[in-house]
Amino acid sequence: FIILHDSDRELSASGSLSSTKRLHGACDACRKKKSDSANMPGNNCTNCQLSNIKCTHDIPRLPKKSETQAAYIQSLEEKVEKMLGLLQRAYPGQDIDLLLDLPPDEYPVPHSISKELRSSASPPSDIDDDTSEAEDLAHLALSEHFKQLSLDAVDDRFFGQSSKFRRPKFWNIQPDPSFGMTVLLVCAVASRYSNDPRVMMPGDTSGLSSGWRYSLLIKSASIYDLQYYALALLYLHGTSIPNTGWHVLGLGMRHALEKGAHRRKPNSQKPSAEEELMKRAFWCLVCIDRYMSSFLGRPCLMNDEDFDVDYPIECDDEYWETEDPEQAFKQPPGLPCTITGFVCALKLCEILAFTLRTLYSTKKSKILSGLIGNEWENRLVAELNSSLDKWKVSLPHFCE
Repeated sequence: FIILHDSDRELSASGSLSSTKRLHGACDACRKKKSDSANMPGNNCTNCQLSNIKCTHDIPRLPKKSETQAAYIQSLEEKVEKMLGLLQRAYPGQDIDLLLDLPPDEYPVPHSISKELRSSASPPSDIDDDTSEAEDLAHLALSEHFKQLSLDAVDDRFFGQSSKFRRPKFWNIQPDPSFGMTVLLVCAVASRYSNDPRVMMPGDTSGLSSGWRYSLLIKSASIYDLQYYALALLYLHGTSIPNTGWHVLGLGMRHALEKGAHRRKPNSQKPSAEEELMKRAFWCLVCIDRYMSSFLGRPCLMNDEDFDVDYPIECDDEYWETEDPEQAFKQPPGLPCTITGFVCALKLCEILAFTLRTLYSTKKSKILSGLIGNEWENRLVAELNSSLDKWKVSLPHFCE
């Protein structure tokens, strides 16, 4: 505590010290107190003189709230200007405000991309296959264009005090099941190289069960797994993350191969409900694979020559099991079958898969398939048109 002399009391009584306002440039010892350092000779404040300590000014002054807000607003304005510049380059001569009001799936193709696609879609007829390198690598240029149109600005989003996202439950770190599963698998792999009895199952002396307690419960694929993946793909296709279906499709195909759903059964074997359900689920995965590969411009996960399973039996479910075993899995004459439309769609998918393997394949694949010369493309398109005409003629009247 500080003892004030008479002169100090007079100074205090006059109100010059007790009524001093907080001034900028206070020393470190008086940073959180009222200081007159800015008005004293040599910037030595009264408090430091009375306490007989050195009056220092080493701690940097923190920026004001108004200064930080102004800098943040300026950075946002600069980013908005850059983004508007990119949009104006991608959509020259268009009203950007009207464009942003459109849903994302209705955005027009940027002028630069459509011009490039038009030029690559109609190459001069006098150019041979050796000059198709640019066309074979056109996807790289397309990817670069879409990178420039990225509107991801999650890191710069602001949430005010009234926002529910400021609540602690949205920011607290929650347990991550995926990370925990990874840790357990690391322990399981390490257990394969350990002789510690604690990593083995009780009663095991061979060591074959080491790490089993850490690993996931492994079970063989069933018909329900295939149905699950097929239904999950149909669901994801209509959500905001349809690209996730590509990975789910790969898992579903692997399960189908594990169950042998891609191979045909002997003709002497009578059909059963379980096998028919397995066949339908597999063909659903094949059909989705064709459509998704065509939409994304990627190779199919399974080619037609990789499976030989028959088409689903064109018989409605209620006629699978009948009192007369000889009439099982036979559709009544004259009664249209609901599964017939699905079989017709599968035949159309075969034409689509052939198109993806030929017209839209890589340059290397075209050479290996013998698709060389100047006329192969015209002949292939003519064959595809003929196949489509035959498919249309084969449609039953109730599917037209």
